[in-house]
Amino acid sequence: SFFVFACNIALWTIVVLMGILAKSEAAAFSWIRLSFTLAAFMPATFYLFTCVFPEGRSINLPNLIFFFSSAAMAVFVFHPALLKNVALGPSIPTTEYGPIFPLFVIYFLIVMAFSFIKLGRKLRTCAGIKRLQIQYVFFGVLLELIFAALSNFLAPLFGVRQTEGYGPRSEEHTSNSSHTDISRMPSSA
Repeated sequence: SFFVFACNIALWTIVVLMGILAKSEAAAFSWIRLSFTLAAFMPATFYLFTCVFPEGRSINLPNLIFFFSSAAMAVFVFHPALLKNVALGPSIPTTEYGPIFPLFVIYFLIVMAFSFIKLGRKLRTCAGIKRLQIQYVFFGVLLELIFAALSNFLAPLFGVRQTEGYGPRSEEHTSNSSHTDISRMPSSA
């Protein structure tokens, strides 16, 4: 399930880059809409990962509710009430969001909060290497979420434009800063 979450983030990052590099407004609009489709699945893939991490348990059917709700949210991405327009800017495209964009933000943050609550509960009950692994995931993803939420959600909600391209950079900074610490972590073997 971590593989699915990591692939979701990687594909989202690539699609955001394609939106930034787009040469026409129509292409930028399509790439940005696709980035929202992928972003709709990020909370669900992270939640499913937290369901099995670090024990390696199987995913129960009730845990799939967030996946199905993400699929429904991905359908809303294609409605102009979420993304009205995209204009090519001097460095990155400028987006004009519709009235349901705040609902997308709230949905995203609520499902991520459920994931962090689940990880927090596991953090209190686990010890040793499992506790350390949970700490790295918890704080690594939390830092990434804060940076991405500021640039991709909160800034646009307050009318600050051209910050959306910085969201994928949070993944780069988080993975680079934690790589050294994780490589020093004792193996569980």
